[in-house]
Amino acid sequence: MTYHLQILKRKIEGVLLFPFIVLGAGLSYLKPLKEDFEIFFFFPFYHTGGVEKYNLAIAAACKNKKAIIFFTRKSTDKTFYNDFIQTGHRLIVIAAFTDNKWLYFLNFIYRGIIMGYIHRQPKAPIVFNGQSNFGYKMAPWIRREIKQYECIHTFSSFSFIRQPFISFYTKAFSPSHKTIDDQLDYYAKTSVPSVEAEKFSYLLTGITLPAAPAKQAEGLSRVLFVGRGSAEKRVELVAAIAKKTRDTGAPIEFVFAGEVNNFISDDLLPYCTVKGNIANPIELNQLYASSQVLILTSAFEGFPLVVMEAMSHGLTIISTAVGDIPAHVKEQENGFLANVSMPITELIEYFSERLLFLHAHPAELSLIGKNNYAYAQTHFSITALSEKLKPYLNL
Repeated sequence: MTYHLQILKRKIEGVLLFPFIVLGAGLSYLKPLKEDFEIFFFFPFYHTGGVEKYNLAIAAACKNKKAIIFFTRKSTDKTFYNDFIQTGHRLIVIAAFTDNKWLYFLNFIYRGIIMGYIHRQPKAPIVFNGQSNFGYKMAPWIRREIKQYECIHTFSSFSFIRQPFISFYTKAFSPSHKTIDDQLDYYAKTSVPSVEAEKFSYLLTGITLPAAPAKQAEGLSRVLFVGRGSAEKRVELVAAIAKKTRDTGAPIEFVFAGEVNNFISDDLLPYCTVKGNIANPIELNQLYASSQVLILTSAFEGFPLVVMEAMSHGLTIISTAVGDIPAHVKEQENGFLANVSMPITELIEYFSERLLFLHAHPAELSLIGKNNYAYAQTHFSITALSEKLKPYLNL
């Protein structure tokens, strides 16, 4: 569907939804916010995930602003909920009303309610959408003088959902150059006006950096995988690499942090230590600190936060060369990169050979770890993120 047809469809839907928006706006007077806010955030979840951690970093970078965060989808766990509380912003979970397919009309009404909240602020606030479907559907109902910003993480089905609403946003951020390139290519194919393409900016997130690199063990003893169990992460491939490597007799432990059990076959489980989802950031940092290598075998990525976290702890990165990972990981300087198009058997061989090389060359492992810690200090801080956002969010 071309951009012009998407706009037409959005306008027709807008006419049908108008009575719900008016009703919601009226209801907003019955239960006002009772506080004034400078920023309205729309985030889908607070559960485990890279997008959620990115949104948390954005919220943390705006800690000197009075902000309210609306969570619009039902989260599967509360991994980052307390971290969002620590930002000092007000949190409101509206998922029971906006993520209920049996009562979807409430989603329409809530667009009007929150529109009312935004329009009644004494000073025009800023609206920031962290890849929330509800946030996009809200965008047309917000007055034009109120600046809206969005962040899109990967080129996927969500890229199509957002497109009819892009004209309402002042700026579009992405932590991945590849995502921007893919999105602009889609713009060209669907006849999106060039003015929309000019709105994109690269925005690398920030993380809380450890004060000092962890004291690493002599040599390689633990390889770490951090992430959810999903098809693109190819967890089963990591498990196969664990078997290939450990069958050589090398005493290397392969630890998995995340809900990955259903992605590892019974015959490969004995080669893996599965920790499950780790919600406690202290526990996760301790796991990073006691590991020497982060392994990623993803079929595609943007720029995963786990790479930033691992580098900040001085881990070597061994990954497929996908997304923006090659922009930060240089061969034998920060780690090793495999061609994602290699056959599976060759990928397993590649990863296993590099791990065995590092096991046999502890000095090389130590040098790469030091390089990564220094790189993270320069590029990945929350302060650096705040500086990049300052011109847009009035920080």
